[in-house]
Amino acid sequence: MTNDATDGSVAVKPRKKRKLSKDVTKNKEFAGSNLPQEGAQKRRRLKTAAGPNAARSNRPESGEATAKAFRSQHAISVRGTCPAPAGSFQQARSCLGDDLVKGMEEQGYSAPTPIQAQAWPIAVRGHDLVAVAKTGSGKTCGYLLPALALIAKRGPTQSLQHKKGLDQRPPAQPSCLIMAPTRELVQQIGKEAKKFAGIVGARVLGIFGGVPKGPQVSALRAGIDMLVATPGRLRDFMTGDQSKAPVVLVDSVTFLVLDEADRMLDMGFEPEIRQIIAQCPAAGSAQETLSGEARQTLFFTATWPPDVQRSALHFTHHALRVEVGQSSGKGGGGGLATNTSIKQTVKLVKEEEKLMVLKQVIRSDLKPGETCMVFTGRKQTCDALEKELTWDPMRPEAPICAWCRALHGDKEQKDRHKALAAFRAITENPRKGQKGVLIATDVAARGLDIPGVALVVIFDYAESCTAQEAAETYIHRIGRTGRAGKEGRAITFFTPAKDVGAKKLVELLRAAGQAVSSQLERLSSAEADEVHEPRRSKAAPKGKGRGKGKAKSKSEMPKSRRGKKPKRTCVLRTGGVPI
Repeated sequence: MTNDATDGSVAVKPRKKRKLSKDVTKNKEFAGSNLPQEGAQKRRRLKTAAGPNAARSNRPESGEATAKAFRSQHAISVRGTCPAPAGSFQQARSCLGDDLVKGMEEQGYSAPTPIQAQAWPIAVRGHDLVAVAKTGSGKTCGYLLPALALIAKRGPTQSLQHKKGLDQRPPAQPSCLIMAPTRELVQQIGKEAKKFAGIVGARVLGIFGGVPKGPQVSALRAGIDMLVATPGRLRDFMTGDQSKAPVVLVDSVTFLVLDEADRMLDMGFEPEIRQIIAQCPAAGSAQETLSGEARQTLFFTATWPPDVQRSALHFTHHALRVEVGQSSGKGGGGGLATNTSIKQTVKLVKEEEKLMVLKQVIRSDLKPGETCMVFTGRKQTCDALEKELTWDPMRPEAPICAWCRALHGDKEQKDRHKALAAFRAITENPRKGQKGVLIATDVAARGLDIPGVALVVIFDYAESCTAQEAAETYIHRIGRTGRAGKEGRAITFFTPAKDVGAKKLVELLRAAGQAVSSQLERLSSAEADEVHEPRRSKAAPKGKGRGKGKAKSKSEMPKSRRGKKPKRTCVLRTGGVPI
């Protein structure tokens, strides 16, 4: 019996162990532990039978699913094989490094914006990028930080001090070039870049027209890593003249950014841009750009019209495309989109009533301690409105606002800078009970980042442009409010007698979930079957011989008219009375 029992126990024990091992595999506490070879083989057979995605679906979070959920949540659409977005600063550390991320946190940023989260992983991997995002979405840091991370990897440029005598220092050869359309935007980008440049030891310089060249030339010859420039001034410094050699060369630029690209094309800078890019290294693959053998190009824009698409295709190489918050062409104004955090209102106003309505808006809609930007179509209108809104003690009426300045291209650079600095100070540190108003042309409509502007008023909507151009300008203008996650308000004066694009405007309002008045609806319906072109005055009937006629050449003009430009006047009316 003993021997039989012993023999039986020997035969039964292995079966009990196998049975125990199966029970253990069902226990979640032991999942993934070292199990017998037979159990491991069985698990592999089960995974194979279930399909290749079985193991991925059992994970707590799949990287692909997380990226898809993040893009869906933030209205991000991508074209091409894009890396997963860096939804947090912890994830961004692998892209940018600890020092730059820490610098972002010290500046008060809590998390990357959607465009930053998707643009950073693409840029640091060497891919060309076309980024389309609404105004105030954080596009500037979307390209600045990858550029600084690249400079930190390759090492900053050594400073070259000027000794006494003739300055014989070599031309500047930046590795990063950022082009922007206006002086104000160049200054703003340079200021933002300098916040983080010290972290990696990079040297940043902004160059633009309207100021003496001497200080900019000296700063260029000292050596720079990142150059922010307007195309016109950069071309001047690249070409030099008969007596002076070029002071900047772009043959070492491996990181090129075109910011507010749509605006630069609208302003006619495309020839200068093509000339500058032709002297940069050629575009190449991601591997070539990371090794410094080719140029990487980042194309940032807030709108995506056909001419911008053609330019992006020409300047980039197999670029990945990222769109944030852009609606489809069917329901959103032809691929255009406005910031949904802005409450948009459209008022149908006659031309002679605009000034009166503007004063009413500033009195009632602009609260004490808030600031407002008023956009006009002409420089003369800016000056006239400034005169009307500035308090005059000789007038019987009470002051409408405590501070009012005009900003346009005919102003001296120092005056423009002073006006912007004062408006920024009033906006960031409001005085109790006081209102501030900045009246500007479209020189201030793009790229300027002044968080805290409470109200935007569009005084002239679209007088001499197409409906598509008017819609694009509208997006940029109202984008001066509702920035950095804040809410804003925008009021537009639409004059049916002269303005075009009611249909496009209604599409933008509907796409953003804004209310549309019945009067604007009727105007939109009337435009549905029409194609609008810039309005031109009809030819006058044949005169009776007293006119000067159109001279064929300058020599045929009367001497009194040679070299003179026609004087444009601006007439504002209130209550039907010219002022």
